[in-house]
Amino acid sequence: MTKRKILIVDDHAMMRQGIRALLDGTEDVQTVGEASDGKEAVERALELGPDLTIMDISMPGIDGVEATQRIMQANTASKILVLSQHESSGYILSAIKAGAVGYVPKKAAGPELLSAIAVVSRGESFLHPSAAAVLVDAYRQDKNPDRLARDMSEVDRKILELISLSFTSRQIGQQLGMTEKAVTRRRVMMMHKLDDKSVSGLIRFALQFETGSRQS
Repeated sequence: MTKRKILIVDDHAMMRQGIRALLDGTEDVQTVGEASDGKEAVERALELGPDLTIMDISMPGIDGVEATQRIMQANTASKILVLSQHESSGYILSAIKAGAVGYVPKKAAGPELLSAIAVVSRGESFLHPSAAAVLVDAYRQDKNPDRLARDMSEVDRKILELISLSFTSRQIGQQLGMTEKAVTRRRVMMMHKLDDKSVSGLIRFALQFETGSRQS
């Protein structure tokens, strides 16, 4: 029996160990490596050529979404299955747009993860029911930019103002007393609400928002 080679990516060692222990009890899969951040994930994926990469999202440096995108752009045969604690529509859609073929919440990291691995290994897509429900709810909501501006938190308003001044996520974090990861997470969420995954789209909105704020 040919075993499916799996790469485990998570910034928490205990989580990686738990996933490895789960997979070690399965006959048709083999853990070929681990990575603790997005940069290492890309390097290990290119080096090991796994059939499947189990990818976390929130990690230091390069996050799981960008790592997924880089792995896909490298034309590797590896499929990406996201395993994340985040269940918001922004994270789910960003991962899928980056090339992930499956999304499983960490709370389901047990038999449901094994089921997801089996499904995506057959060339199909897998979306955990809780993630599917989140996406359905998201598409029922209005994504109008004017509503985004109305519903925006004060922190997001500050972030947009600094984006319009060409500040990076790290610089914004230093200004607002936040981690770079937290700022990036909020940027991703705003891009999803705008239905525009590009940074340039967010900057355009930031400039429009800043102009409108000054005139009001």
